[in-house]
Amino acid sequence: MTWREVWTDNAISGVREIGMFQEELDPGKGKVIVNAIFDRVTEQLEFPEAAPVHPKAGDMRVRRLVFRRYVIIYRLLAEQGVFEVLSVRHQRQRPAELDELP
Repeated sequence: MTWREVWTDNAISGVREIGMFQEELDPGKGKVIVNAIFDRVTEQLEFPEAAPVHPKAGDMRVRRLVFRRYVIIYRLLAEQGVFEVLSVRHQRQRPAELDELP
């Protein structure tokens, strides 16, 4: 199956915050981290079910991918062929509450 990658506003906002924070710490690093996150999600499209089911989601379609120090939460909508990125956060941030996810 070919998956179509869709990013929610929440996920884009999370990546933007990560990039801005990293840029403040080390100019030039923000763009590198943001690109790495986008690249990792694109790679995950090949085997989207490889990441474990989110332990608290109660929905087998919601997955939790840990990449470096970041947690990427996504949902697989197989009937539409959609790989929907719901949230991206640094692992030290407060985890996204499930009711905050779209």
